Formats: sequence, C-alpha cells, structure tokens
Amino acid sequence: MSVIRVAADLKVSRQAIYNLKHAAAPLPPGAIPKRKVGSGTVRTTSIRTENILKCEVMSGPAVTASTLKKKHPDLLKHVAIRTVQHHLQKDLGLPTRRAAKKPLLTEVMKKKRINFCKKYQHWTSDDWKKVMFSDESIFRLVRGASKIVRRPKNVSRSSLKYTVKTVKHPDSVMVWGTFSGCEGRGGLYFHPKNVTMKGTNYIEVLRDHMLPFWPIHHCHHFMHDGAPAHKSKIVTKFLSDNEIVVLEWPGNSPRLKPDGKRLERDEKQDSRGQTQQHQGPAGGAEKVVCQHRRLLLCQPRPINAKTTADGIENERQHDQILNVR
Repeated sequence: MSVIRVAADLKVSRQAIYNLKHAAAPLPPGAIPKRKVGSGTVRTTSIRTENILKCEVMSGPAVTASTLKKKHPDLLKHVAIRTVQHHLQKDLGLPTRRAAKKPLLTEVMKKKRINFCKKYQHWTSDDWKKVMFSDESIFRLVRGASKIVRRPKNVSRSSLKYTVKTVKHPDSVMVWGTFSGCEGRGGLYFHPKNVTMKGTNYIEVLRDHMLPFWPIHHCHHFMHDGAPAHKSKIVTKFLSDNEIVVLEWPGNSPRLKPDGKRLERDEKQDSRGQTQQHQGPAGGAEKVVCQHRRLLLCQPRPINAKTTADGIENERQHDQILNVR
C-alpha cells in the first residue's frame, strides 16, 4: 500500500507517514516506534489525584480550588490553583454553576404540601379553571441589582462609569391582581406609593376589585397565599360573610400556585397600556385568556408528580412539568 493511500485512510499528512516509516526501518518487523517526546510540560496531576478531587467536589459542591489545594497540600503542592480549576472544568466535567435558589422546607411544610396534593390530585383542569388566584408584587423605582463590568486595570473601581447607583430606601408600589382559567385576568389594583398590604386595606381591595369579578369569572374557590394580611380574622370573616370558599395554602409552595410571574407580567403590561382585557381589542383579550388557561392546564400535573413522590421533593421534575415561572 502506498504512502499516499495510508495517509488518506488515516487522515494524516504524508510527512507523518514518511517519518514513521523512517523510524521503523531499523526496528524488527511488527515493532512500533516510540512516541516522540512532546514540547509541552509534564502533567502535574495523576489519575488518582483527579479521582480524589472529584470525590471532594461531589461530596461538597461549593468547595473551591483554593480550598482543595489547602486540604491536600501533599498532592497539590506543585499544582497551581488555576490548574486545579482547569482539571475540574475540562477533565472532570465539573464547571462552576450558579446555584439555584429553592425555598427552605421544614418537615411540617413538606407534610402540608403532600396532604394538599393528595386532597386535590383528582381535580381536573376544568376544576382548577373555577379557582380565582390572587397575589401581590412590589415594584421598586430604583433597584440596586448587581452588575458585572469590564474595567481596565489602571482605572479606579470608584469611577462613575463602572459603579451601580443604589438608594437606601427606594420608593415602591405594591400591585395586587387576580386571574382565573375561565375569563383570564380579573381585578388589578395599584396601592399608593410606599403602602403595603394590611388586613384593613386588603378587605377594601377584595370588596372593590375582587367581588365585582367573582360572578363574571364563575369561580367556586378563591386562593391566596399565607401572608399575615390574608390570614387575619377580619379578612377571614369578610370572605366567609360573602360565601367565598378559600382553598388552604400549603406553606412555602410557589410551584403549587401558578400566578406569580404571570401576575407580574400582567401588571407591567397593564402599566404600559399594552394589555386591557375588558377595554382593549377582542384579539388581545382572547390572547390573555389563553395564556391564563395554559397556566391552569398545568396545575394538575405538578400536584400528581408531588403525590407520586411519596413525600419526597422532586424539584427537577417540577421544573420540567411546571415551566411557567
């Protein structure tokens, strides 16, 4: 077989084949020439060292490369921290990720969530359409969110161009709203500036902005979270006097209540005049109703998923099922 054919089959250069042929000439038949010493540095870690690093990271995902170097001075004595980071990211497939934030659940909270799911696991999407969901959100005029900037080394970090402006006590507006799967968005109310929800003004909000929409939406149940204003005695008595059946709220369960992000989007759109369900064009109103119905169609699935988990949280499955937040 010719050198050209071998180079084409192996997808290497002809010169590489000529070099191997020349190196194998003085060797006995069947012998393989030794590999030429490369120009790179000698590997500073062994397979055993990498296995130890992997075990450390798997047992403690928040451990840093500098901590690993301090914990194993004998193994990593001549290994730079940057090299440890490279091995973790490239060789072991353990790159740095931002940790997801999950609510801290006690055993009592877990038990309440499981009991809630078992109680309503037989509800269909049509049943959940008859539930009016309520929630409120706070919008701050100045938000001091963290920001990453690329700043030259010779420029001060206090330079105005590379700083984030903050306010110690920014003004805020609390917005309350409702929606259901039958008619979409219900009442929407903007509190005065820097005023939060309390039991007394919550009754006024329910009377002026929830009760008028109750017969329009044909709802049978009402659901709000466990905020102190929602659970006060005067609010409970008000809802009971108006024959409003309230679903119990399992503590710290945002995934069992599909109105968080939906409500925030509606509030922002309404403040810009883009979404007017009862006053705007029919096409826009129908689109909003379909969006709310799509949220309610997802409601039985996370409940069934949590129920079949036998009391054990399966957050990954919930994220895949209820991908609405």
